[in-house]
Amino acid sequence: MAELNHRSRVSSRAMLRRIAAFALVAATLVVVGEAAGRPQAVPRHYTFSFTVNLAPYYAEKAPKTKVTGSGSGSFSIRNRQQDRDKTFFWDIYDAKGSFSLMQGGKVLAKGTVTGGHFGIEGNVASLTRTASFDVKLAASRFRCPKPEANLQVSDHRMPTKGDTEGIGFFACQAKMNWNGRAPVLVVKIAPTS
Repeated sequence: MAELNHRSRVSSRAMLRRIAAFALVAATLVVVGEAAGRPQAVPRHYTFSFTVNLAPYYAEKAPKTKVTGSGSGSFSIRNRQQDRDKTFFWDIYDAKGSFSLMQGGKVLAKGTVTGGHFGIEGNVASLTRTASFDVKLAASRFRCPKPEANLQVSDHRMPTKGDTEGIGFFACQAKMNWNGRAPVLVVKIAPTS
């Protein structure tokens, strides 16, 4: 009889462990499913800034020599949308700010931000904020009837030592991209509310 009671207690504990493990898995699936189905609350207003003192790692129809420059401003977002990869993004409105990029002591591009798109990827511990700004050029080395200029800034907040920030500039079919870490490349995109 004592052996039967011992087996009963052991199987009861094993059953409780299985139930607890199942409950934990079920709760995790619900949380993950909810997180995948909708984004967390996202602030609507942001500031941005960047400084660069680095040659682009990629340049097409543009010189691949060191560029210095900076930019800063603010923007708001609205109209949440989802792309083919199920990543959420928003339209940028009320954009205010300017930037300047110099190469070899001459203006590469200078202008103001006018709108664009904003996206967030990752979670709180590993977050990337990217603003892709439409730009009105005040001065530029690139000449074409419709430059369709774009400035992209990416703030990667990841807890890894090898993490890099990113910026890109595109105009008149020329493309330039930079990746780096402080002090040669610093990008900040932060909510204001």
